[in-house]
Amino acid sequence: MSNAPDSSSLPGLPPRLPDAGGAWPPLETLLIVCRVATEVQALHRSGRVHLALDAEHVSIDGHFQPHLAPPPDLRFFGASWVDPESIPPELAESDGMELPSVLEDAQRVLAQAGLDLDPRRIDVYQLGALLCRLLTGRSVEEYLLSQKTREDVPARLRDLLDRTLGFDSATRLSGTEQFIAALRSAVDQWQVVPSGSGEAAGPGHPGEDLPFRRLGPFQVVERIGHGGMGAVYKGYDESLNRWVALKVLPLELAREEEFRRRFHAEAAAAAQVAHPNVVSIYCVDEDAGHLFFAMQLVDGDSLAKRLAHAAPLPVDETVRLAEECLAGLDAAHAQGLTHRDVKPGNILIERDSGRAVLVDFGLASRVRDSRRITLPGTLMGTVDYIAPEQAQGLPADARSDLYSLGVVLYQMLSGRLPFEAETPAGMMFRHVYDPPPPLADVSPQIPPALAAFVHRLLAKAPADRYPSAREALDDLRALGDRKPRKRPAALAWRAFAFLLVAALAVAGALRLSLSGRPLEPTQEAAPRAELPSDPAAIPPNTWVDLLPQVDVARDRVKGRWMRVGGAVVHMQGEFSSLRLPVKVEGDYDLEVDFTRTGGDSSLGVIFPVGPAMCCLWLSAYNGQYHGLEMIDGEDSAHNPSTRQAGPLANDRQHSVNIQVRLEPEGQTAITVLLDGGPCTEWTGNISSLSVNPKFGQLVPCHPSLGAYSSPFAFGGARLRVVSGKAEWSAPRRRL
Repeated sequence: MSNAPDSSSLPGLPPRLPDAGGAWPPLETLLIVCRVATEVQALHRSGRVHLALDAEHVSIDGHFQPHLAPPPDLRFFGASWVDPESIPPELAESDGMELPSVLEDAQRVLAQAGLDLDPRRIDVYQLGALLCRLLTGRSVEEYLLSQKTREDVPARLRDLLDRTLGFDSATRLSGTEQFIAALRSAVDQWQVVPSGSGEAAGPGHPGEDLPFRRLGPFQVVERIGHGGMGAVYKGYDESLNRWVALKVLPLELAREEEFRRRFHAEAAAAAQVAHPNVVSIYCVDEDAGHLFFAMQLVDGDSLAKRLAHAAPLPVDETVRLAEECLAGLDAAHAQGLTHRDVKPGNILIERDSGRAVLVDFGLASRVRDSRRITLPGTLMGTVDYIAPEQAQGLPADARSDLYSLGVVLYQMLSGRLPFEAETPAGMMFRHVYDPPPPLADVSPQIPPALAAFVHRLLAKAPADRYPSAREALDDLRALGDRKPRKRPAALAWRAFAFLLVAALAVAGALRLSLSGRPLEPTQEAAPRAELPSDPAAIPPNTWVDLLPQVDVARDRVKGRWMRVGGAVVHMQGEFSSLRLPVKVEGDYDLEVDFTRTGGDSSLGVIFPVGPAMCCLWLSAYNGQYHGLEMIDGEDSAHNPSTRQAGPLANDRQHSVNIQVRLEPEGQTAITVLLDGGPCTEWTGNISSLSVNPKFGQLVPCHPSLGAYSSPFAFGGARLRVVSGKAEWSAPRRRL
């Protein structure tokens, strides 16, 4: 197997073959997983189960041979904090339980829990998760939710993968015998292409069934890739005797009249971009419901493959490629187009000339048209290179392309991305919150002026980047000019001013909302102070951000939580809660900033009211209610605090302000503002208040963050004591 690496393992993600872009070739993947499954089958026959077929227990040596570590004696399953990569759908809603690796004992535990499940099925599911990870480079969740990721898997393997994961109980594979037989059948089909079948053996998917043999006047030869919004095929134009690339949009988009109109307009605009560093668009057409456009077929490899082989790149080569990309972007921006998905995979390097060519303007939109078309649940862009404003769901413009190109340049010069995270949500919030590590620290040999240029492209606020690709190109060319500069002081001042602004931006990163506006208190202005010198007390009338002091391991009550840069992210779990490490008594204000990054579920903010505790419940659904949980045992849909409200929006910053005021004779007044407007208010006896016990809160109650099921990211949690006292309930972290 010529593509096998010298040595590799699975440290959380599958090893990346030099030419695989994060996924493994299908045939090698099938053979590897089949060998692992054979070892698991032998384990089952010995009366044991593994239950931990993950990156920590599977490794692959230099001869492409997989090795399976011994199973753990016990493995915890069920409840909300278990990794979905390890747990089949049959266990997803179960209570937590520890399963032993002895088969009979594991069967007994499952039976006692009332579950009709063979523990060997858990191993088969985990083998499916491993197969998914190697085939796609993505998680099971991403595979299930992303149509693009699903289409990256050939149809015959997609069926096998779906049956192994078993979300459809009617076709589910439950035993290793069935799974191994299906794998071997897939290997046999993959290695042999029937004569006369008419199948084209493409470089990425040999023997793949093509969905069509012709599109308009073009003969379709093979699938050569997948862009942001559709598959790409190699085609032949018989009338002009030339090869072309055919971009075909998904059928679900082609059925939308508004999208079709926009697509034709944008393709026509892209066709007007005549520039050597932008791929040429030949025509837009439709055939049997398939909407497609034909474009120039570039003979070369992507920058992604170049980086996989030889990162970091020499400075001279990096500067040359950057100049060509900026020239191409400048030409596109002049036609009113933004790319929205600048990344190494969309930069081709022509084999003979070394010229950089920007491809895949399939995500482009007219700069002057603020309307956006997206697939449900998707983002316009790739999260490794996404601009902060795109990650926040805000309008993107030409400066968003400059940020993404800045990430590419950082990677070319240093051999690494400026940010790393375990999940797409985590990566987005690092782009929004965290400053990139200085290039001077990562690669000291990089010229300081070039490093400053890259960091200006990576400015969080679009206004702090270059205003246009043309101005960025002029500065970059000036950096490479060895002749005396006419304005050396001006360039030095710009670099110094940018570094000063960047330093100030880093210092104030946690003071900014995801929407880019300063976080102002909703009541009268109050001083924002550093943490007090007293190790416990929090001074009154001072806004203090509690979020930096959260330790997710220490403060988690229920659910799965993680810290991503300056944010705290809820990943998974129903009625999840995370305590903020502070105790508060008396009157106070609590401000919480949050963004729901997926799904359609609700959010809660738990807070003390005198000796009682309460929860603000923000409903996820249109026509339902925001309100307090609980009042006299009634939930927010049935008590006097309710306010009918629209749904929470995904990928949008929300801010809630809760004002607690104690009154004589055990009374209290609670006022809530959402995004600066009235949300709910209630006045009554403190003894009427309580919290849904499913949140698992303890007495005395701390202010806490709560979420139901879907992922949420919390960007701030600020407290101001109006009258009374507050103190830290745990040692403070050094910031």
